[in-house]
Amino acid sequence: MPLPAGYSTRPAWVEDWEQVLNLIATRNLADYGEPLYSSQDLADLWNELELNQDTWVVASPDGRIAAYADLQRRGPVQFDVAFYTASGHPQTEIGTHLLEQAGARAVAVAGNPVRLIGRVGGDNQSAARSFEQSGFVPGLTFLLMEINMDSPPPTPEWAAGLHVRTFARSKDEQVTYQVDEAASLDKGYHNPMSFKAWSRRMSLNKLEFDPSLWFLACDMEQVIGVALNTFSRESGCG
Repeated sequence: MPLPAGYSTRPAWVEDWEQVLNLIATRNLADYGEPLYSSQDLADLWNELELNQDTWVVASPDGRIAAYADLQRRGPVQFDVAFYTASGHPQTEIGTHLLEQAGARAVAVAGNPVRLIGRVGGDNQSAARSFEQSGFVPGLTFLLMEINMDSPPPTPEWAAGLHVRTFARSKDEQVTYQVDEAASLDKGYHNPMSFKAWSRRMSLNKLEFDPSLWFLACDMEQVIGVALNTFSRESGCG
């Protein structure tokens, strides 16, 4: 699908970084209630991608950034595709154009067939229409549950022999990775991850990582379950 009149597409440039970050955060706040992307997340992503091949920026008639998209390879034939459109612009038409660009790039990289996976907030009907018009079909549905807490939760009661402790750096990385991967096998969509990829996904080596928010359930000394949490000071959400 061609872009609306007056709009144009180009790769993202390094100098677009702040505008793109703000666009992603604004779109995610509208769709999911929190930014989801930190400045470090975008910096890490752009270090991995070929900006001139794997990213797209749509400029509006007045030259401002109206949309951004990127394509991330997740396996031999599987890719993640994401696009973000600023309010006040024709989101469905722009989104469909960007998804077509990303699909063509995926085929150029991996050949046919390829599998593209994207996500869309339940209330973002314009983005949903972009996916539908590009041939995407619904795969999985997630509910984002939330609670506003004004007091601490009740003290949990654990079965005999079980206890919970916090994550210890330089000790628990491998076992936490192994338990998290094992617990993900029954999700039906999980792709096994290397420790390096898992560490990056979980922000294990970033400054904002807080080991006091990771809890390990143990049977004697054996780790049998994990709760891996984060807290955003920007949004006040955990």
